[in-house]
Amino acid sequence: MTHYCYLTVDVLTVLVPFIFSFHPRIKYYQKFLNHGLAALPVATFFLIWDYYFTKMGFWGFNPDYVLGSYLFNLPLEEVFFFIAIPFSSLFTIHCLRIYLIKKWPNRFLTPQTFQIENSDPSKWIYLILLFPAIITVLFWQQNYTRYTFLLLFILLFLSFRNNRNWNLLLLFALGYPIVLIPFLLVNGTLTGTFTQAPVVWYNPQQMIGLRVLTIPIEDFFYGFDLLFGIALLSERLTYGKET
Repeated sequence: MTHYCYLTVDVLTVLVPFIFSFHPRIKYYQKFLNHGLAALPVATFFLIWDYYFTKMGFWGFNPDYVLGSYLFNLPLEEVFFFIAIPFSSLFTIHCLRIYLIKKWPNRFLTPQTFQIENSDPSKWIYLILLFPAIITVLFWQQNYTRYTFLLLFILLFLSFRNNRNWNLLLLFALGYPIVLIPFLLVNGTLTGTFTQAPVVWYNPQQMIGLRVLTIPIEDFFYGFDLLFGIALLSERLTYGKET
């Protein structure tokens, strides 16, 4: 039965959000098309990344916990993972927008909102960008760390180009900690917190080495990159070039 472990994690991840997508107040089913169109190119990018890292031995999959069907060198469960995780996470963000942020104006907040004593808000933007930039440089030799934080830098930079992207980033800053609750359960299971051996193993030479439970610290930012990339593209498909 251990061969069904990864598949079970995928199914449970997507099942409840899918059922509640048809709730008359949530109506997330109305977002299926735009989020699906946004998820496809982003998920494809991450699957290519996944394929390359697996081929290079940066990470891999325990055959005892997968069914044994592969697309190239990736278990089919791993491919389904890039459908299940974005779906359930963006569902959570959608619910947050409905239930907690309904009183915010449509354009939410702008970078100018964060001016302190009439200072240039770009200074604060540069400080935020400094974090992934420093991590990228300091851990340039660790491939997982380097690419994860380099992509984070790019996504944050894109967020500061117009008000709507900035607003979306603020929403994620509030919503991502909530997403991390099921994330800890899912990634904890995949990395060995609740199993005798990890479903997904990592080459320690390719990352910083810090873990939360058994989850590499990079996974938290990798997840943000994946979800926020889809959200940015989905926002563009929904609202076009509005700012």
